[in-house]
Formats: sequence, C-alpha cells, structure tokens
Amino acid sequence: MARRILVGNRFSAVGSGLALPFLVIYIGEVRGLGIAFADVVIAYMAVMSLAATGPVGALFDRFGPGQS
Repeated sequence: MARRILVGNRFSAVGSGLALPFLVIYIGEVRGLGIAFADVVIAYMAVMSLAATGPVGALFDRFGPGQS
C-alpha cells in the first residue's frame, strides 16, 4: 500500500513539474501580470505548502485520515 502511495506521489510531482512553467507563462504573458508576479505566486504556493505540512501532518497523526 505504501509503495502505491509513493508511486502516486511521484507521478503527481512529475505532473506539477511539467505544469508549473506553463503556469508562469500563463500568469505572466497571457494574463499580462508580469513574470515577476508569476514568480511570486509560485513561491507563495511553495511557502504555504511548506508551512502547512507540519500542522496538517500532526493532525493526521492525531486523528487519522478519516473515513470516507
């Protein structure tokens, strides 16, 4: 089961890595907001995911992933 999750995470990371350059182009060029602003948006997403990892992980450890 853990191997399946790790393989899924790997595919997700590859997909994100392939899509982020196009997000920069879309925000900067298509929307006309500038490449610098697009870089700030991408950096903000990274910082927020780093900041949320610890507290969310602690909540999962305490309460479990839930039943769906």
